[in-house]
Parts: sequence; structure tokens; C-alpha cells
Amino acid sequence: MQGTPSIFATTTVTLAAGPPAATWYKDTDNDGYSSGATQVSCTQPTGYKLPANLFGLNNDCNDNDATQFPGQSWYKDQDSDGYSSGAKVIQCTKPAGYSAAVNLLGTSGDCQDGTGSVTGFPNATTASIHPNAPELCNGIDDDCDALKDEGVSGMTFTGNVTFTSQAQLNSWPPCYTKITGNLSISGNVVTSLSPLGSLTQVTGNVSIQSTNLTSLAGLNSLATIN
Repeated sequence: MQGTPSIFATTTVTLAAGPPAATWYKDTDNDGYSSGATQVSCTQPTGYKLPANLFGLNNDCNDNDATQFPGQSWYKDQDSDGYSSGAKVIQCTKPAGYSAAVNLLGTSGDCQDGTGSVTGFPNATTASIHPNAPELCNGIDDDCDALKDEGVSGMTFTGNVTFTSQAQLNSWPPCYTKITGNLSISGNVVTSLSPLGSLTQVTGNVSIQSTNLTSLAGLNSLATIN
């Protein structure tokens, strides 16, 4: 029996060449700098870039922080209030007490950038003093505009007030016009009450003794005691 003839079809297949393998550099934080770790691959691995897309191939000091890279400017902000005094250093790693500009509200102008309380004002912290801070009646330049207690007046101080030196009197904020408490003044170094010129009322007792005052001028506005 005669068989069925076989039919063979032939064709030519052209395979397109894929992209060549390339060396990719790790840039986990996407800051444009690599720590030097590489992968050789035909396709881009996650977190890696080609050299043409990087500023540096092996000099990122922290590839998990986009603010840390060679040539970064760090601004001093010791009290972490978001404002710097303007002091800065340029280096890759983040120094203690410094921040990158992207993490600050202002890179200059902080007039109190220390830590802890303000010298001479133990109840005030340096972190509360910076540009745009609210001005308080405290004898301090709270908003760093070279003025003290501006726009604040007619305030009441709650508590007893004791002065034993002229320096303490001189630091009394004139925006306080009333003391809810006692007022005590003593000490032979007290020579003038003029810093109390805005005081109009004391709800408690007023005691003045053992001073070098020649007059009570300064309390002229004090209309009410008790």
C-alpha cells in the first residue's frame, strides 16, 4: 500500500539580541551616591543605578539615609527646635547636634542654640527661643529679633516675688503690671526701684528693708496693695 507523502515546512527565525549585561551600583536611599556594592545584570535591580546616573560610585557613608552623602552641609541645631544659629560643617556623616537644611525650618537666626535653660533664666529653655517663636513676658528675646517682650503688656505675675540684688530688679520684665502674691525687696546692693515703674498692683504684702534706696521712686504707679 502506497503511503501518504510527508510535507515538511521550513522557516527562518531571527532572535533579537537582548541588552548586554551591565554593572549596576547600589543606591538604596536614592541620593545619587553609591556605597560601592554592585550587581552585574541585564536588567536594573531594585535599588541600583548605572554609573551615568550617579554622582559617586563608592563614597556614600550611609546608603540608608538620603541626607548623608559627600559634600553635605550640616547646620548646628543643638536644641532641636528646627532652627540653626548658622554654624555649619560640610561632611558626609551627620554630626551630633546638627541637621540637614531639608530637616530645618531655618538655617540661621537662632539666638539661643545651646542646650538646657537660658543663662539667667532657669525657667526658660533654649528650645523655646528661636525665630518666629511667640514673644512672652519674661525679659527674654523669645523670637530672636533683638527686642524683648515687644507687643506684650498688662500681664499678671502669679506668685511671690523676691529681689535681693539690683541685677534681679533690672531683669524684671516691664510687661508685668500686677503681682498676685507678695513683693519683698532687700539687700544693701539694691539702689533703685525704677525697673518696677510699670507695676500698678500687688495683691499681697510689700516689704522693703535693709537697702541702699534713697527714695521709693519706681513704685509711683503702684496704686493698689492688697
